Amino acid sequence: MKWLEMYRCVFDAFMVVWFFRPLKEEADCPPPRRTLYFVLLLCTAPIYVIPGGGETAVALFRFGFRTASYTLWLRLRKGTGPRESLYYGALCWIAFTTQNNIFMTPELSFLRWNQVSWSAVPALNQMVSAAVELLAEFLILSFISRAFPFRDRRPADRFRLAAAGVVVVCELYVKTTLKTISEAMPDTYMRELTMYPILLQILLTASLVLLERHLSAQARREQERLDEIAVRYRYESTMAKAQADTDLRQLHHDMKNHLLGMLQLVGENQKLERYIGQLLQGTKEFEILTDTGSPLLDGLLAEKVRRANQDGVDLTVNVDFRQGGFLNDMDLCVIFGNALDNAIEASLKVEDQEKRSILVKCGAQAGSLILSVINYYEGDLKREGGALLSSKSEPGHGIGLSSIRHTVEKYEGVMTTAADSCHNFVLSVLIPIPDENTTQLEVGD
Repeated sequence: MKWLEMYRCVFDAFMVVWFFRPLKEEADCPPPRRTLYFVLLLCTAPIYVIPGGGETAVALFRFGFRTASYTLWLRLRKGTGPRESLYYGALCWIAFTTQNNIFMTPELSFLRWNQVSWSAVPALNQMVSAAVELLAEFLILSFISRAFPFRDRRPADRFRLAAAGVVVVCELYVKTTLKTISEAMPDTYMRELTMYPILLQILLTASLVLLERHLSAQARREQERLDEIAVRYRYESTMAKAQADTDLRQLHHDMKNHLLGMLQLVGENQKLERYIGQLLQGTKEFEILTDTGSPLLDGLLAEKVRRANQDGVDLTVNVDFRQGGFLNDMDLCVIFGNALDNAIEASLKVEDQEKRSILVKCGAQAGSLILSVINYYEGDLKREGGALLSSKSEPGHGIGLSSIRHTVEKYEGVMTTAADSCHNFVLSVLIPIPDENTTQLEVGD
């Protein structure tokens, strides 16, 4: 290997570490392992000695080799997931290729191919040319790295992977044509054939960065909205419990007078029955208060139960959420909020008042948090590819189930839907409980 290419290989390895510096690590990495993982990046050395670079086969080999190395380094060093590592690895390759393609344009390729005479010493000319190119590489990669929202880490879904794939294909095409263009076209078009590829590189890279910044801003807005909901649920839970304590003290104070009234009516059975019924009706509203082990979930369920009762829906809650502390507030609201909203909405379509019922059960069993929401429904359920489709046609309707599924998959859980012959719809969610949270608690009947 040429000595200059060896320096370039080491410099590029340092640039990979620098590029991903804003990406938060999942766990602390001791210095010996950091050194070992850095050596892994030096395994890309073979691509620095392979001749060519404009041929399609060589370009594909370089892309695969680099991306695989970056992906493995991210997996080991940063602790990212497989798809996230692949996505970020492709992004790093795009950043390197952006700089590489810029210096393969006709008017800048003389730096790459050492066709300048900075001095009478050829070795010094090579060093100066390489220094200029490496400085540009540092500036370009630093700008992309700091413009990309690495701090807002999110799972790499299919849309983001597809977007990165499109940019990769375009970059490969530019890479495989630039060398031919710079060697074949006459000098009169040198400036145009330099500016167009550079503008194209800026557009391709900026499109991916802007897309990520847009998705990141959208996620933050959604987080803020759900945080407001969480605060409101906590407030409602606190106020409901405070009001319940006040009403229960008042009820205790009045109980003596109620008992005296019952003694006066002991010989009048019909009036006594009616009077006792009124007492029971007066205490019914306290049954909607729940104690799940989570103040946030208490408030959410209290609101949903009140809403269901107002709409004539019988909502029964049997929830033990003491093992669910590993779920963050946003995800808790997404799962329970969407599940209950869908069940209440379906129950309101049931004409028979007696059949408007919902049963919510949740608890820990066999090392997993299990949630089931059962409600009666009318009409037919549509499915496409195993996925439940809503009978409504309004845009956006039915997003609730997909939101639940996406949130559950973040915790490596599963969501299933089923319907029996009696028109009972069952939504089931199973989420593994992290080892430090696991205690065997059975789901209540």
